[in-house]
Amino acid sequence: MKPLIEAAIIDLCGSRSTLFPEKMLIADLGCSYGPNALALVSTAVKAIINHCLQFQQPPPEVCVLLNDLPDNDFNTVVKSLVTLRQ
Repeated sequence: MKPLIEAAIIDLCGSRSTLFPEKMLIADLGCSYGPNALALVSTAVKAIINHCLQFQQPPPEVCVLLNDLPDNDFNTVVKSLVTLRQ
């Protein structure tokens, strides 16, 4: 999945420094819970940062929206954010 996400970021941001967005939004609709919920989002954010660094541009402000399924424990996702930051 990582190569697909990285390719999508390149397509979205383009290959010129003038096309970099100032803000980006990532939405995971119907995310899972626990570490898996943040794995794809983390990969996308890292790909954005790496792409910007490659062109010596500041990374955009990234807003992440997680939409939980009714049966999932969303508290686990929130607790996973602390681990992800470390």
